[in-house]
Amino acid sequence: MAAKETTPEKNEPLETTGTQDAGTTPDIELAPTKQETPKKKPEETPAEYQDRMTTTRSGAIWATTIVSLIVLVLLIIFIYQNPQDTSLNYFGWSGSINVGVLVLGSAVAGGIIVALAGAARIIALKAQKRRQRKASRQQRG
Repeated sequence: MAAKETTPEKNEPLETTGTQDAGTTPDIELAPTKQETPKKKPEETPAEYQDRMTTTRSGAIWATTIVSLIVLVLLIIFIYQNPQDTSLNYFGWSGSINVGVLVLGSAVAGGIIVALAGAARIIALKAQKRRQRKASRQQRG
């Protein structure tokens, strides 16, 4: 059975749930709070838009170049600190090569593989875009 109590400030009845023991706080059902409406942002001027930090292709290329140069410097240090030769056997070929040069060659080969894969993807996307344009022209008339 719900008990009726009054608030001291407004002297309005409050609904309580459950039973209450002496010395305990009654369970009070709270009314939902008013949701605030989000404030509308003022329109941005072109100067303010340009002042915001945005990522551009040239910025991404610049950052990639800096990281690549740091890796290159670390690789040069590695080559300088490891002048010893190591034996290399590859599909019947055998020989001796500097460890640093071997690592440099491996890095260059990896970069070439990544560049070829990226080029293939770009060519495929351009071909797909060309087909889409051709199809949309045929639909229009």
